Amino acid sequence: MATADDIRALEKQEISLDDLPHIRAGDVSITELSAPAGSVVKFMRRSPITGREETYYRLVVDA
Repeated sequence: MATADDIRALEKQEISLDDLPHIRAGDVSITELSAPAGSVVKFMRRSPITGREETYYRLVVDA
C-alpha cells in the first residue's frame, strides 16, 4: 500500500489520484492485500530493460 508520503509526492508532481491507472478490487494481487476501493497501491518491480527497480502506483476501484 502507498503511504501518505507517497501520495504527497505524487501530488507535488501534480498527479491526482484520478490520473493513476486503475486496478480492480477483485484482482488477485489486491484481494491478497485486502485493499479497499479508493486506496492507492504501490508496486515495485525490476525493469527488464534498465535492471533498476521501478515504482508504479495504481488506484483500486470497485468495477
